[in-house]
Amino acid sequence: MKKWTWVLLIISFTMMLVGCTKEAVIEVGTPFEDDGGSGVNIHTEITDAKMVERLRDVMAEAKEIDEPEDFDKDSQLFFSLNRPKEGVAEIMRYVYLQNDGQSILTIEGYEGPESYFTLNEKQTNELKDILQ
Repeated sequence: MKKWTWVLLIISFTMMLVGCTKEAVIEVGTPFEDDGGSGVNIHTEITDAKMVERLRDVMAEAKEIDEPEDFDKDSQLFFSLNRPKEGVAEIMRYVYLQNDGQSILTIEGYEGPESYFTLNEKQTNELKDILQ
């Protein structure tokens, strides 16, 4: 009987761990360049399901554009939306905040040409609110 109690306890604990696994995680970081190269310092992880859905909604509204002229290549922010169970990064973007309140987002360093997206001022403010 004790043996079955332990088996049941172990199975229950395992199920709790699996049930608590993060479905999606937003990672937020600051890009950097130094003598050793470039990268991103991740400083925030967001696991709130509502924030994840808000981010997906904002990104669905992003408008793809051609590379902007006079584009400043110093991004202020990086974020990725990851699905840890699947080992997938669903969305990865560098964010370039513009003086007019809008933002330009890029996908860099992946297969194919670099892609550019834009968010209007309202969408940019929503993005900033999510990533804080």
